[in-house]
Amino acid sequence: MRISAVLLAALALAGCDAADPYRRADAWVPAGANTANIAVMASNPRDLIRGRSETRVDARRETTRVEQLWQGQIRALPQVTLGVAE
Repeated sequence: MRISAVLLAALALAGCDAADPYRRADAWVPAGANTANIAVMASNPRDLIRGRSETRVDARRETTRVEQLWQGQIRALPQVTLGVAE
């Protein structure tokens, strides 16, 4: 009984392949347009294969922000009412 139920389910699901939107002949098919656009926008195409690291690091700026956080000197966010900053 179980085998016949499994076979019946397999036969019923076999028709689902024709309804797959990526396999229909009249449907849009992804063609890599996003990848092509990113490649055009890259200043150096080699960066898409292997990125570059930042050579300059301004640790003072980040350190100052962390010190302000620990000392409670962070500025409060402005109060916004109905889209108008006060």
